[in-house]
Amino acid sequence: KKSLNPDPNNKIAQELRNYLSPYEEEMHRDWLTFERIMNKCKTTSLKFFITHGDPVGNVLKDNGKNIYLVDWDDIMLAPAERDTWFLIDKPDFFRSYKKMFPEYKVNNLTYSFYLYNRYWEDLLGFIREVLSNKSQKHREKNLKGFKKDCFGWLRPLIRRIELESIF
Repeated sequence: KKSLNPDPNNKIAQELRNYLSPYEEEMHRDWLTFERIMNKCKTTSLKFFITHGDPVGNVLKDNGKNIYLVDWDDIMLAPAERDTWFLIDKPDFFRSYKKMFPEYKVNNLTYSFYLYNRYWEDLLGFIREVLSNKSQKHREKNLKGFKKDCFGWLRPLIRRIELESIF
């Protein structure tokens, strides 16, 4: 709500509002979809693994035969999609992953959960920074990051999800 009614003297916040306004209804529907996904996760029996939480940039390969995850700051028991959702379009990763877990098949429910979760975390984090009292340079950087991350690659992934297979 704050991003759609910003301080009229804050030009960066005004730009954010102008950018978001056409998507207001879509974002509302996306939040309702995320709630449905969360509720479905609560009532579904899921298999848990030790997950990394941030595999991008933390995956090492040796001669293309093995993969290693490093930097285990956010270790957690969770569905495998906590790690694999971000790498869904990386065939090299999945070939190696399936060597370790031959039975692995992407769970659309938990994939959707982690994708929507990242979208909302990033969206709210960037908006918070754009509307902050920090420097103009900081707010401009976050507006640029908001457009690049939330609308440049996350939103298109969300638009491609086939929710019918989940519900």
